[in-house]
Amino acid sequence: MKTTDNQVFTASYKTSSGAVKASAGLVAGIVITGGVDAASVTLSNHASNNSVPLVMVKAAINTTATAMLAAPVYFSAGIFATITGTTPSVTVIYV
Repeated sequence: MKTTDNQVFTASYKTSSGAVKASAGLVAGIVITGGVDAASVTLSNHASNNSVPLVMVKAAINTTATAMLAAPVYFSAGIFATITGTTPSVTVIYV
């Protein structure tokens, strides 16, 4: 298991699908706000979205959902966020 001792987490703000991190990392949490319709974010273990999803969070219309993970999830090949919905905002907390 990977540790987070002496590591500082970073927050990445996204409004559309794309790479959060191009190399291995740990995800500690996700915040998603739905826009004019429901929204979701799926995090995959790859920098270019061709891997199995590891984490998914959904938010209703104009609602914020927060997922702070009990233990950080390790992504060995990068972190890619696939975002659905109209005008959502997503923050991924990772190292």
